[in-house]
Amino acid sequence: SDFKAILSLARIAVEEGDAFTWEDSVSNEELAEYWLPCTKLQRQTFVAEGDDGSGSGRLAGVCCLHATLGGRAGHCASLAFAVAPAARSRGLGKRLCAHAIEEAGRRGCSGIRLDRVVASNSA
Repeated sequence: SDFKAILSLARIAVEEGDAFTWEDSVSNEELAEYWLPCTKLQRQTFVAEGDDGSGSGRLAGVCCLHATLGGRAGHCASLAFAVAPAARSRGLGKRLCAHAIEEAGRRGCSGIRLDRVVASNSA
């Protein structure tokens, strides 16, 4: 299962403090509720492996696609990304984003919202 690796990568991103709004003390349960796939909530999680710089096929990146919010925001999907530090600046985030946008389009979404970004994020 990729679940442990997904949560580990999410935790790294949280602890770096420049991408997500969670505090370092966020529980694994709260991260799981946000990052792991859930059919009932129409949440999909996509992973990229083998591009973390180690050559070991480890999880290098993750993207979470959340269902639309409904109402006036019903046309928008919500996305969040985390890329392993050793895999950054290689276009992995762009590839994950392109895949997620395609999937959102298949769901009938015409807009994307990036979620939980802090002001210091340069990505």
